[in-house]
Amino acid sequence: MSEEDYKAMQAVENEIFTLLEKAHAVGDPAASVAQQLARKHKEWLMYTWTNYSSEAHAGLVEMYVQDERFKDYYDQRVKGGASFLRDAVLTYIGKI
Repeated sequence: MSEEDYKAMQAVENEIFTLLEKAHAVGDPAASVAQQLARKHKEWLMYTWTNYSSEAHAGLVEMYVQDERFKDYYDQRVKGGASFLRDAVLTYIGKI
C-alpha cells in the first residue's frame, strides 16, 4: 500500500467514526446515515481486500462484537458502537 493510499484509508476510518457517532445517535441501523456508515465501512475494507464478499463482511463485523479487542476499539469511541456497526452492515447486506 502506498503512503497516499494509507493516508486515504485513515481518512475513511475517521469518516467511519464520525458516521458511527451520528448513526448511533439516530439509533436505527436501517436509517440513511447508518447505511451510509455501512457503505463507508465497505469502502474502507476495499483498501485491503482484493474482492468484496458480503459473507466475509458479515463475518468481520460479527468478529468485531465477539472479539473484545475489536469491540473495545469501537466501543471506546461510541458506547455500543461495535454492535451498532454490525447491525448496520448486516442490514446493508440484507442479513437482517
